[in-house]
Amino acid sequence: MSMISAAAKRLQAALALVSGAGLIGYSDAQAYTAGTMGARIKAMLAGFTMTGPLVLPGDAAGALHAVPKQQLDAAIGAVLDGATFTGPVVLPGAASTGLQAVTLAQLEAAIASVVAAGEANFAPGDIALSAMATNPSGLQRVLVQGQAIDITGIYSTLAPLWCGAVLNNNADPLLKADFFYRCTNPADPSNTRDNAGNYLKLPDPGYFLRVLNTGGAGMDAGRSPFKYQADMVGPVVLQLLASSASGGSRAIADPLANGVMGAAGDVSGYANGPGGQPATPLVAAANAGTETRGKNWGVYVWMWY
Repeated sequence: MSMISAAAKRLQAALALVSGAGLIGYSDAQAYTAGTMGARIKAMLAGFTMTGPLVLPGDAAGALHAVPKQQLDAAIGAVLDGATFTGPVVLPGAASTGLQAVTLAQLEAAIASVVAAGEANFAPGDIALSAMATNPSGLQRVLVQGQAIDITGIYSTLAPLWCGAVLNNNADPLLKADFFYRCTNPADPSNTRDNAGNYLKLPDPGYFLRVLNTGGAGMDAGRSPFKYQADMVGPVVLQLLASSASGGSRAIADPLANGVMGAAGDVSGYANGPGGQPATPLVAAANAGTETRGKNWGVYVWMWY
């Protein structure tokens, strides 16, 4: 057996320390040849099972350094306490359990399915009343404000709403459609009516909705569904107080029929009350306005397309 070099002796001493830690089965008293030490080192590099802990000198500083438990615990604790990412977190795939993070594609697909399920309950032309002036993302509906909307690419779904060629620009104002007619200029729809126009004029806001009765009987018989219905005040029966010759007064039923009130509501100059006394002029109430309406609450009308 040949004598080993100084470098080999240092390796021998190192191996003896490792042997003392139980990493290899040689005692520090055993003599090593260069070949024997080479075989032992090669066996260690190939892998071995430690029977005790490997104590590192400190926290890892290099990318390939072994990491002590204290450094690992600190890193995990920082993530559990919350972290701000400076880049995207790339997941291995779609989530499969309740607590797994979902991918953007998985989230978008879930939202789309919910929207599609809700949209399936509505058809083009259906309307909804809402207190919201903004449309939730993904809903195919438009706020009805009297505007002309672009129907390029979606005309097939809105075709049943069009008033038709006869009413689109009829010379008779009683037949010409007030809305749902086609035009070419959304900024001036009324003067650019065209049966092939790419815009569809929507109804104006500010009108009450009325359920049509088009069954041949009732107030809407023969009414066009594309015309506004003018406002109207129904028959009113009035009573006026007229003075009598004895100083008393009594009510006159239906003063218009009895000649006390003129057709325009004027009572000046009429003296057909009891005792020949002039009738009392009619005075408008303090809250009289330009239209007859009840108290109301304004909402927005949305239409699906």
